[in-house]
Amino acid sequence: MNSDYKVVLSSQARKTLAKVDRNARERLAKDLGNTRLKVISGH
Repeated sequence: MNSDYKVVLSSQARKTLAKVDRNARERLAKDLGNTRLKVISGH
């Protein structure tokens, strides 16, 4: 990875990636929670 790419990534893209990553993690946690509830309730 060259330094120009790091500079570009560290500015706007990192904020966007952080936001996307947080949304993805929340969605994943929600999916896991739903799956766990289904397993516990037996549906």
